[in-house]
Amino acid sequence: MKKGIICDICGTKFDSKINNAKYCSDPCRKEGNKRKREAWKKRNPDYFIKASKEHRRKQKLIKEEKRLEHSKAIKRIIEQQTGGKFIDEEI
Repeated sequence: MKKGIICDICGTKFDSKINNAKYCSDPCRKEGNKRKREAWKKRNPDYFIKASKEHRRKQKLIKEEKRLEHSKAIKRIIEQQTGGKFIDEEI
């Protein structure tokens, strides 16, 4: 048991069975986690903006890939039904 630990939030002295304890109680632990999150957000202000842009970019690629697969499937169905090759508009 580690004795004489000082809480990082309220400064209360406490004993703990956990060697790396920093907080004396659940409310202090929650406040400590909140402060850590806020500090991280200050150090990484553009993280969520970049992450959301990257997510949208990936979703757009997935949607385009599905659209192309669907288009190829439709062409194959038409070729099977007509017994011949499907003529693309580009030719």
